[in-house]
Amino acid sequence: MIKRIICDILLFAVIFWGPWWAAVIMGLAGVIIFKNYWEAALGAIFMDSIYYIPSGRLWGNFGIFTASFVVIILITEKIRKQIRTQ
Repeated sequence: MIKRIICDILLFAVIFWGPWWAAVIMGLAGVIIFKNYWEAALGAIFMDSIYYIPSGRLWGNFGIFTASFVVIILITEKIRKQIRTQ
């Protein structure tokens, strides 16, 4: 539990003070290491808010990090269930 909290603090520190690619790598590592790591999706919401550039389209590029992390989390959880049942 303490490892997860430390990783959460590091993830959010990198989101706010590091490059976007480092935050994505840390989020992916957290999804792989921890079960139900929805903190990565929450961090992705912050990343979308920070790196969003408005455009004339309806949605623009907002939500690209969030949608990606939600899909990755759901896929990894499904894979984990399949691996455990076989």
